Amino acid sequence: MFTAVAQSDKDNAQEESQNLVAHRVEQGETVMLICKKYLITPPDIYKHNPDAIEGISYNMVLQIPVDKKLDVKPKAKNSSVAANSKQLTQGVLGKNR
Repeated sequence: MFTAVAQSDKDNAQEESQNLVAHRVEQGETVMLICKKYLITPPDIYKHNPDAIEGISYNMVLQIPVDKKLDVKPKAKNSSVAANSKQLTQGVLGKNR
């Protein structure tokens, strides 16, 4: 019975580590910005990165918990939306001139 509990804990630890992504902190990034990027909360970051409680710095590597169901690529999606928005704006402005 004791061995089964230990094995269960080991399985949970392996499963949890498979859901972590390494994130290198970029210039000007804050914990809140990183949280928004990955749809998590500050306690999620601090749980896996206790040193981050004291603050984060440029080039620091954080372990970020992610849901495997989420495809975390906000930069590509946002730049696509921005490009489409710019095209629409130019099209509307061009017709009104």
